[in-house]
Amino acid sequence: MTPHRILHLLAALAVGVTVGALGTFGHRSLVPWGLVLGIVASVAAAVWLRATFGPVPVMAYVVGWVVVVQVLAAGGPGGDAQVVADTTGYAWVYGTVLLVIAT
Repeated sequence: MTPHRILHLLAALAVGVTVGALGTFGHRSLVPWGLVLGIVASVAAAVWLRATFGPVPVMAYVVGWVVVVQVLAAGGPGGDAQVVADTTGYAWVYGTVLLVIAT
């Protein structure tokens, strides 16, 4: 694996973490438009990564996205969670992963 390819994977991982965090904080901001914007941004980033770098960096993107969303959904020491177990939360977590994997 070349250093150039490793940088692609690290960049895709960073994009996944960033999009996942921003989408998690924003998906409930203005229901349903925050959710729609988060899903569109997540899918658009995956499509862009696939078109630019190929399919392997998309897997790194998905790993970064899933890790940050699950960490934020798990809740903090005070019990605060950024993803609520309702329709909007389920659509954000499961719907987005299914759409990203389908691209």
